[in-house]
Amino acid sequence: MGRIKLYTYTFAVIATVTLVAAIGVLRFYYTNACEALFKQKTESGQREIRELGILLEQQLHAGISSLKVIENLQQSIQNTDVQSEFVCMYNTNGIELCHPNPSLIGTKIDAKNSNFYHADNKQSFQELLKRGKLTSGIRTFPKGTNRSSEIVSVYPVRGTDWMLASHANVKVIQTQLDNLYQKFWIGTLLLVLIITEFVFCS
Repeated sequence: MGRIKLYTYTFAVIATVTLVAAIGVLRFYYTNACEALFKQKTESGQREIRELGILLEQQLHAGISSLKVIENLQQSIQNTDVQSEFVCMYNTNGIELCHPNPSLIGTKIDAKNSNFYHADNKQSFQELLKRGKLTSGIRTFPKGTNRSSEIVSVYPVRGTDWMLASHANVKVIQTQLDNLYQKFWIGTLLLVLIITEFVFCS
């Protein structure tokens, strides 16, 4: 019995130490993956609206009317999926000029609509649009709206009061990361069992 207890104790110690080490490593990589993915989403959003903004500027420079340019943009983004990522356009007064959901065109963003966080600065999303500058950050909504936070980048179209905006749903991104984390967690448990058994049986 003494030998069985010793084996059991040894197995438990090896498994615990291996599991704790694996959890630490897994958490480290998960945190880094979160930061890398959020950074990638921010950069891709900036790049998308910058390229789109340059295209709009070129159309205006070519003599196409502003109404036609807005119409062309609306046609290109209409009915795109707004659950994960999408592009829309406001003016500096906070009025929606283009949106994948046409019913939202013409609505105005007021000061209570949402807040925008950039670095250590907090302001209303309305104030951000009014400033008319290239910015990226996190947009949050009041609890009662049942809307998820977004990674948002805005780009001012030169020669106009237009503000292109890219939106990426934080909840969708977090769900993707959580699913990936669960898969890694299962793989880690299996690896711990294999390592423990190998060490124990050696």
